[in-house]
Order: sequence, then C-alpha cells, then structure tokens
Amino acid sequence: SLARGEYVQITSNQFVANTTGILSIAGNIQIVGNNISYNTTGIEIGTGTNDAHGIISSNNINHNVTWGLNIHDVANGMTIADNHIYVNDIRIKDTTGGIVFDGGKIDAESYVFDTNVGLVLRNISFPNSLANVVTLTGTAPSYEGCRALNGDLALSPTVFLTGIKNKAWG
Repeated sequence: SLARGEYVQITSNQFVANTTGILSIAGNIQIVGNNISYNTTGIEIGTGTNDAHGIISSNNINHNVTWGLNIHDVANGMTIADNHIYVNDIRIKDTTGGIVFDGGKIDAESYVFDTNVGLVLRNISFPNSLANVVTLTGTAPSYEGCRALNGDLALSPTVFLTGIKNKAWG
C-alpha cells in the first residue's frame, strides 16, 4: 500500500553530498538509473512494515564516505543488478531472504558480509584496483561467474584463479 511507502520508483536522479542518498524500508521499490555519489551513505535498505525488498539497478554508486550500500535486516530479498559501484564500502548484514547481486562492476574498498543467508554475487566484474578487504561473519556468499577484468575467475572480490578464463570475458 502507498501508506507504507511501497511501489515507489526512484529513477534518473542525482543524489550528491547528502547524509544518506536514498533510504528505503519499504517493499516493492525500484531504484534505477541514478547517480549516487559523495554522500555519507549512498543507499541504505532496512526493515519496515513489509520489509524492504525490490530492485536496485543500473545506478552509478561512487565515492560515498561510509557506505556505498548498507543493506541490513532484510528478510524478503533484494535484486541488485548491473550497477557500477566504485570507491565505496559495502555492508550486507543480517539478511535472510536472499540478496542477489547480478552483473555490473564492483570495486569497493571493503566488503562487510555479516550473518547473511542466501547472499549471491553473480556475473560481477571486479576491477580489483582498491584494497578490497572482505570481512566475513557467518556463511560466505556464493560467487557465480564472477571475474576480474582480465577474465580470471573470482572466488571472492580478493581471490582470483589466474589463468582460468571464460572466453566471453577475455
């Protein structure tokens, strides 16, 4: 229902130099085609009446100070597809409904994966030019078809199998 802030589409905006670029605790949201940069937190997704879930797609999420993405306490899942996420920290904490990253490029300074169920990173390109520190508590994410820019298979954002390539990637 609209009273709970659901079925909101946030598209084609600039969120620059705010405390939080986008904050959602609603269900059935779409965050598409935005530039989200130089905020303290770029996008924060949390729990609410219908628990935050929806789609985050085709955004540029760059140079946010504390978190580029801060997703926490989500039970109904979220699809995060084809974004370019650079020079940020990413935090996924206490999620149980399956957060799925699919496609795009991610070159984060750090990744905090804390007590998640069903966290999947699929078909992500990791340029791997930053520190790329991974802090893991609980179950590790599943990495499916992720690659470095040179085509090496990624076992995580920081571990690559050199020489094991996919012809589609190089």
